[in-house]
Amino acid sequence: MRVFVYMFVYIADDTHIYHECKSIQELEKVTNKELKKLSFWLNINRLSLNIDKTNYMIFHPYNKPVKQNVTILINKKAISAKDSLKYLGVVIDSTLSWKQHINAISKKISRSIGIMYKLRPYLPLQIMKNIYYSLVYSHIVYAIEVWGSAFKTDITKILVLQKRALRLMTYNDNFLAVPGPLVASNPIFSHLKILKVTDVFNLQISKFVFKCINHLTPNNFHDWFKMNSTVHGHRTRYNYDINKNLFHNKISLYYVRTSNYGLKQIRFNGAKIWNSLPQHIMNATSLASFVKTSKAYYISNYE
Repeated sequence: MRVFVYMFVYIADDTHIYHECKSIQELEKVTNKELKKLSFWLNINRLSLNIDKTNYMIFHPYNKPVKQNVTILINKKAISAKDSLKYLGVVIDSTLSWKQHINAISKKISRSIGIMYKLRPYLPLQIMKNIYYSLVYSHIVYAIEVWGSAFKTDITKILVLQKRALRLMTYNDNFLAVPGPLVASNPIFSHLKILKVTDVFNLQISKFVFKCINHLTPNNFHDWFKMNSTVHGHRTRYNYDINKNLFHNKISLYYVRTSNYGLKQIRFNGAKIWNSLPQHIMNATSLASFVKTSKAYYISNYE
């Protein structure tokens, strides 16, 4: 089993060390060796390290827990192991399920909805919409490219809170005065032109793909996505429209080994999301027009 260690070392800023090995024994040996070098460097530069704020975490599949004892040392002091760690505002857990991060932002959104409820009687809808983007959407969109591929059952928690916020803004939440089922949320999303959390993820990923294809990202990402026409060199059912007799801007799917983690990789998910877009969106000539037409496309599906 291939295992991974992701270590957070707090010096002046958030600093982390990442290492991967094929066995727990090798992982422990190499990590401790590297931490000795780190400790030596800190001493030479007269820097102190807060051991109490230094932790490590081992990544592993959710169905293959790490059973061996691992001892990681700095200055002959053991570092605490954690099942989850917060880094740059994102809660990373050892199985990369993102459940804890989703739970954390769900609490923040719930508190924001409480604030919106108190403000609603005094503010018009447009101002409430601006507050939604400030207090709710900001938590949803932050790093969604990373955690947005979580299981549907977890993402649904965010979607339910979104629906509650939109019904609140449009006074469709008074189910006590009007008995019966809640008002359908799709027309409200469409009316307010607000994306659901799943489509926020789709938009952010497809925007990243667009930037990669058009070399608007760092050089490391320029070759992440390859067009079917460049891979096959002939017409396929993915890159050819028989009716229009045109080659499409479809992307070749990236090969993955596992279903739980491989299918959630941006290189695979990005190609899949991109290929689902209409041709006129793929042909956008600028990032601004791509985002505008993509958002309009996703919102049109609510109608």
